[in-house]
Amino acid sequence: MDKPDVYRCFFIERFTGTEAYNRPFWSHSVPDTSFIDNLWHEPVPFNLSSEYGLAIAHHGDYCWLSNPSGVWRAKLTEESLDLTADVLSVRQELTKGAGRLIVELNNNEGQYASLGEGELEVLDIGCQLEVSPGYTTSQGNEISSGLAFGVDAYEHTSSGGKASLILYASDGWNLIENWRARHQFRWNKGSDEMSVKALLAFVLARVGIKLEVKSQSSVITSYYPDFTIHPNNRGDIVTGKLLSFTPDVVFIEGNKAYVVNPGSSDNSVYSYGS
Repeated sequence: MDKPDVYRCFFIERFTGTEAYNRPFWSHSVPDTSFIDNLWHEPVPFNLSSEYGLAIAHHGDYCWLSNPSGVWRAKLTEESLDLTADVLSVRQELTKGAGRLIVELNNNEGQYASLGEGELEVLDIGCQLEVSPGYTTSQGNEISSGLAFGVDAYEHTSSGGKASLILYASDGWNLIENWRARHQFRWNKGSDEMSVKALLAFVLARVGIKLEVKSQSSVITSYYPDFTIHPNNRGDIVTGKLLSFTPDVVFIEGNKAYVVNPGSSDNSVYSYGS
């Protein structure tokens, strides 16, 4: 285990069933949480067959893994690529439990021909797209922080002398929907272990999302249901069931989910018309 940015650990899973294997898995704590919170990303298999774990360390701008047969290195510094100048169109669709983004980029010069390589190494499936809308005002070009999406797919198109790269992305709701429980979990069978809020935080952490509170009911922190997650249960079904126990709702922005307990006296944050 090491903490180059968040807590990161490797362990060996020994499977003795059909097609037995010994394989390293890695996981990390959710950003801006403490070790004692015990909020970890779903373990991910590492492409290596080994009976022993991997040593992890960091120095400077790099993180290192090693075992007797190899050494691996990864950058710790955050890398970004500004796509603003090439944006032809942006389509953003947000619903109660889903967020989609389609971005069309000008590729007339072939500058986006090889994603994931060279200067475009940072732009590939799985990378994060941050869309910050703005206006041209008397003060110049002004923007506000927008939403974040993960790239699911991309498409190169060409017609009528025009070449484009189209990026298809989704928000954290898609991560939750795609999560599947690898084994059974059960809480509160014989004693109060985790409240509804704590259970929500646990499930969201499995896809790297931190749960925060804007407002909350007393139920979400005081109700301890006898709750079971069965193998292969979907994340959206699990979170939906947990939220059915309370009047609270959840919305997602970037890598954070926010609990809100709607009330009739809440102030409006948006209005239109007269």
